[in-house]
Amino acid sequence: MSQPQGVPPSPPPGTSVSSIGAEHALLTYLYLDRGDVDGYASLVDGDARFEHPGFPVAHGAEAAAALALRCCGSGGSHRPQRVITAERDVIVTGELVLQDTETEERSSEEFADLFAITEHGLLASWRRFRRRTD
Repeated sequence: MSQPQGVPPSPPPGTSVSSIGAEHALLTYLYLDRGDVDGYASLVDGDARFEHPGFPVAHGAEAAAALALRCCGSGGSHRPQRVITAERDVIVTGELVLQDTETEERSSEEFADLFAITEHGLLASWRRFRRRTD
């Protein structure tokens, strides 16, 4: 069954760390879409390592949040569609709808985000894979 637009899917059942990690992963999309670097950083471990093609690796919560927002934030609307957890890993797939504010043109891309979760449920690493759908 499809999720209503703008409503992230519920985290899958599992261990408490996996469930908390899935909730934190899903919250990142809210913070990305709002451009909220502090909110995003609150979900990230202080020793985090975030990677995105074409950018230097970011270490630490603030740098990781800044990288995620620079690469994927506040230029569109994330629509998570599937959440998969396995021990301390979370994978989220979905669609990012982008809107050009000058031309009002819309485009979209599919994404798959891979997160590693700490024993406290914080995000330890992130890596995004994406594909244009236009």
